[in-house]
Amino acid sequence: ISGDDSRRVSAIVRDLDNGLNHGDKQAVKNELINRLGYSVEGSVVSSSLMTIAGNVIYLKNIGVRNIGKVVERLPSVLELNVSYMADKFRYLTMYGAKVEDVENRPALLSYSMLARIVPRLRYVSSKVGDIKAAGLNAINLLIPDDGKFISILQRRGLNADIGEYGKLLSSYKMVDELRK
Repeated sequence: ISGDDSRRVSAIVRDLDNGLNHGDKQAVKNELINRLGYSVEGSVVSSSLMTIAGNVIYLKNIGVRNIGKVVERLPSVLELNVSYMADKFRYLTMYGAKVEDVENRPALLSYSMLARIVPRLRYVSSKVGDIKAAGLNAINLLIPDDGKFISILQRRGLNADIGEYGKLLSSYKMVDELRK
């Protein structure tokens, strides 16, 4: 988020926050989301107005053209920590991810770095070296559950084993638990 954008959003959020009681804040958040042209029908966005605005600005800054589509598919994108979201996107771009991947599969931004993204991509890299050079789409490897993930690798002729992957995954999950 640029400094100018951040200052403008801060001023707007302060204006909206001043004088509102708790019940009014949810209505204001819903109104803000609706006025931005997004729909979270059936979902309650519990994050602050600053978080909502900051996440919209971040998505615009990385080049997401249809933020409404992203919000509709993953309303919680308005609640994610923008720094974690940025770290995930930056990491995924090292494996070939593009803005279009976020637009088409916004759940990528909600996946855990240590419980899914890093272990899967490191596991595949240990089998093939360079994922892109091997003709694999790293983004597609993140989506299925663990069993389907291993099946995809096996169909590609890789020596992939759910037990072996499970051990690797457990080590990352242990690190994730220690960080909490």
